Amino acid sequence: MPLGFAVLMNNLRDIISHLQGDGFKGPFLRCDGRPFHEAGASEAQELAAVIAQGAAYLRGLKAKGTPLDDAAAMLSFTLTADDDQFITIAKFRALRLLWAQIETAIGLPARPIRIHGETAWRMLTRRDPHVNILRATIACFAAGIGGADSVLVEPFTAALGLPDGAARRLARNTSLILLEESNLHRTIDPAAGAGGIEALTDDLAVKAWGLFQLVEAQRHEGEAGMVAALGNGFVAEMVRDSVDARTKDIGTRRLPITGVSEFPNSAEVPVEVLAPLVPKPSETPFPAQRLAEPFEALRDRADAHAAKTGTRPAIFLANLGRVADFTVRAMFAKNLFEVGGFAVIMNDGFADAEGSTDSAALVAAFRASGAAFACLASSDAVYFAPAQEALHPDDTLAEDVARQLRHAGAEALLLAGRPGKHETRLKEAGIANYAYAGCNVLALLTTLLGLAGA
Repeated sequence: MPLGFAVLMNNLRDIISHLQGDGFKGPFLRCDGRPFHEAGASEAQELAAVIAQGAAYLRGLKAKGTPLDDAAAMLSFTLTADDDQFITIAKFRALRLLWAQIETAIGLPARPIRIHGETAWRMLTRRDPHVNILRATIACFAAGIGGADSVLVEPFTAALGLPDGAARRLARNTSLILLEESNLHRTIDPAAGAGGIEALTDDLAVKAWGLFQLVEAQRHEGEAGMVAALGNGFVAEMVRDSVDARTKDIGTRRLPITGVSEFPNSAEVPVEVLAPLVPKPSETPFPAQRLAEPFEALRDRADAHAAKTGTRPAIFLANLGRVADFTVRAMFAKNLFEVGGFAVIMNDGFADAEGSTDSAALVAAFRASGAAFACLASSDAVYFAPAQEALHPDDTLAEDVARQLRHAGAEALLLAGRPGKHETRLKEAGIANYAYAGCNVLALLTTLLGLAGA
């Protein structure tokens, strides 16, 4: 704010006076949570930022001679709604509790406030964008249940560019259908009395109030509260901690993104938009982020590689043992690698009538596939059983097959599952990476795409 907050409030007070003189009743000022949520803030951080904005406006208007009662009536509030249904319901309910506490603290009677909700930008995906329709429906429903006075639903193609008429119509009708078919507007606070939601609301309000007090305690260049917290970097640092934790959860798929980091549709058809999205300037000091962006970047790299070379980076699944032995981990691995845009070469295994793996047939299939990478898939019992006629006498089946695949030209070898105590021996056999629930999928796929030259 080059002019300073005091000068800004003086200008705002003059503008509001003109509007009131022309008959406008307000509200005139918005306490907006969207920039903070888009930059990665948690729900409690978003609430703290919103009520801290409100407190700053009240102080600024009072300093310019506006009675607090009139100043409070000039405010409205905007929150984001995302596809975590219960936390969104709790967030909207918690805001009313928090603002009532502020009004009580400054000697005002609690009054109804106007809350506008908007479906979250950061939850949108460019890949498999039709899932965004479901995300937006959940978010809109949750905002309504939580007590939003109005809700804006982003079109499902918004992350791709300017939505066409069909996408805008779907967005516009989402809230109308929920109102008319689910009767969301006929009950005041329908979540009241639900133990889980009440507890979540109270917990969120307590956390947000604690963060609000930290913001209010900030001082910077003669300013206090939210203005100071923005100026000295306190808010940015607070949000950065939340971003780091969420980024880790996204990378390990603890926070899955359907259609992007889980269950990708490798055969999806591109969706039409009126104009592509123009990237925001990189020097934005408080950048907005969509959760799916890191995984979408992987798919973009794989697509670009396919367009350049005519083929996708490919991974051959070296299924060991019987179908019952390898199916679970083979399907897990297929899903994981397709998240990165890899072509996964499946097969029905190479077991003979006794269930033993025909490693010669497996290696021949790998050579015929043209893949540069291979991933072993089976149960631990099969992996670590003694190999028959192994190249090295003491090798387990996994070690023996890995050596043969490496000899056959595999540039990278993986194993679906955790290595446990066998990691050193597996590494010596050529297996360098492991795909398992909880692994850093983002880092693993980034490494593999780099090895593939994508």
